[in-house]
Amino acid sequence: MTVRVRVGEPTLQIVSAAGVLVASHRRAPAGAGQPVRSPAHQAALERAVLAAFTTRPRCARKPNRPPSAEALALATEHAAVDVEIPSLESYARLVAAS
Repeated sequence: MTVRVRVGEPTLQIVSAAGVLVASHRRAPAGAGQPVRSPAHQAALERAVLAAFTTRPRCARKPNRPPSAEALALATEHAAVDVEIPSLESYARLVAAS
C-alpha cells in the first residue's frame, strides 16, 4: 500500500501496489491533534471489537517457574563458547573489494 498526500489537497489517498485506489480520507488541519475516521471505518472497527468479545473464562496463566538445573547448565555451556564478532573494518574491506 502507498499513502499519497498532495500539498494543498484536503484528502489523502491509499493506493494498492497495482495502483487501485483503496481509500480516500479527509485530513485534519495541521496541529489539530484529532483522529480522522470515516463513519464506515468506525462502524467496521466497532463490529470487529464486538465480534471478538466473549463471555468465556480467560485463559489460565502460565506459571512463572525458575529455570531448571538442566537449563542453567545448558546456558552456562553455551555462554562459554567463544564467538568471533567481525569488526566494521572487515565489512568495509569486503565492500571495497567488490
